[in-house]
Amino acid sequence: MQATLEQIWQAARQGEPTAIATLINRSLHPKGIHVLARRQGSCLQIMLEAAKSLPPDSCLQYILKGLKKLDPDGILNVRLHGRLLGDEWPEWTQTLDLKTTLPNSAPPPVQSTATPVLKIPVDAGIVANGLEKTVTPATIGLSPAIQLPATALPIVPEPAIPVLKRTHPGLLLLGLGTSLILAWVWYVQNVSPGAWSDLANWGRFESGPSSDAPALITSPQSAPTATPDSPTPAPVTVPERQTIRIKAVGDMVPGTSYPVRRKPQDPNSLLAKIKPYLQGADILFGNYESTLTNHPYPFKNTSKGMVFAFRSPPEYAKIFQAVGFNILNIANNHSYDFNEKGFRDTMQSIERAGMKAVGDKNQIVYITANEITTAWIGFATYDGQNRVQDIKAGQALVKKASQNADVVVISFHAGAEGSDAVRTRNKVEYFYGENRGNIVQFSRAMVDAGADLILGHGPHVPRALELYNGRLIAYSLGNFLGYKSFATAGNLGKSLILDAELDATGQFVGGKVIPVKLDDSGIPQLDNNFSTVKLIRNLTQSDFPKTPLTIGRFGELSPPEPVSPSPISPSLREKP
Repeated sequence: MQATLEQIWQAARQGEPTAIATLINRSLHPKGIHVLARRQGSCLQIMLEAAKSLPPDSCLQYILKGLKKLDPDGILNVRLHGRLLGDEWPEWTQTLDLKTTLPNSAPPPVQSTATPVLKIPVDAGIVANGLEKTVTPATIGLSPAIQLPATALPIVPEPAIPVLKRTHPGLLLLGLGTSLILAWVWYVQNVSPGAWSDLANWGRFESGPSSDAPALITSPQSAPTATPDSPTPAPVTVPERQTIRIKAVGDMVPGTSYPVRRKPQDPNSLLAKIKPYLQGADILFGNYESTLTNHPYPFKNTSKGMVFAFRSPPEYAKIFQAVGFNILNIANNHSYDFNEKGFRDTMQSIERAGMKAVGDKNQIVYITANEITTAWIGFATYDGQNRVQDIKAGQALVKKASQNADVVVISFHAGAEGSDAVRTRNKVEYFYGENRGNIVQFSRAMVDAGADLILGHGPHVPRALELYNGRLIAYSLGNFLGYKSFATAGNLGKSLILDAELDATGQFVGGKVIPVKLDDSGIPQLDNNFSTVKLIRNLTQSDFPKTPLTIGRFGELSPPEPVSPSPISPSLREKP
């Protein structure tokens, strides 16, 4: 049956995000503001898009007034984002805890025992074009709305993760069909002329909340028209952001000067294509698989087969700082390619460039972002470093870090290597006879000791993900940059940016696998074929079939029950 305005209203009252977005769009679309909405559990996420910057405080007040009228069932938190049309990242994010901002909400309406499924006509041209065929990591748009309730509604991409090509605002109304448009017109003209009135003028909206600004959403049963005498809404207290967003990438070698010169003509071009997708995180992390030194004497005998020593100019550290890296791990099999001198030079070069270096024995690095303190520890499989094989020592280090941090992040370099080394088993792995540790046992033991995020390196290929006790484990992030240093054939050229959001206790909230591929020179760029996502989905299903982590077709990562940010200050939390 055709969806009437009343039915859409009732669906919105039930907390359906597409219905809520439809109602808000009816009010704001004429003013050039396009609205997207998505619900995860009790958290409603709303994205406001416009050609010019939107004022966060005014938007917050306006949305709050509408929600007070609507009183959507089951929604306790709202995350509101403002973004310029054409941009990938929000300019700002505001958070509402409806439990405190709506203390006097009316009780939820009595629901029918049988909720009808509402068929909404879809524009045939949209369906015929086949949206799925044109989807890329940079162009994911809204699927056409087929029906209500939410079990069949389209999923709007996570606003905090690069959102792709958006449907033209006009297509939203077009997709509702002629009958629905006529219903809107009839209702606005005959039932409640003031209920959906738009803002009196754009300038007042930009300058702040106005006393005569109407409610964003009003009930068809009760639609009072705003008047100049309407009281100004009380200021809204926005809770502190209680999550931290971390992006992480795999092995990086920006070229080497040993034994032969293989350096790029323009070092700053190495990450230029992928730079936009590295932005937006609170902390950006990578595994630096080379040295930054001018020391002339290598530790290794590179005349032997399959033995490599990497050396990059110290000034190359600025390449990574320029694109936003905050911390680099150097606990790996190339840390001491140029002896202790090369190792110390590398740490100093990273620090001098304004980043943190982690990977020394017994070292813990602390970084605070969004008032959440993170601790970082690097592990490898060699003496002189924190060893993956020494689980008791590792757990002791994690427990020490937990005393001074809200979130503990572990980087390890371990496991077998090669294009076929994609499987993850709960057993010791070997590479050319070398013990490379049991990475499943190690990772789970670190989580048991208090670690919250595990980032694996070493195999040079992507591996499975696992959600263990609510904590995310990435068993290998693969190669990310290997200018004329890494083989890129097959799985060796499949890469990713792991985008993970954690709450202030380290619990995994959600995230995304951003697919990347390396060209023949080892330079990363976005992978429009989602090859890495497909690989990781298959590996996760094969190697950890019981993990509660859900990996979507386009790389979306979801825990079994979405965790909403808590209003409790991180400093008052205790780790579980």
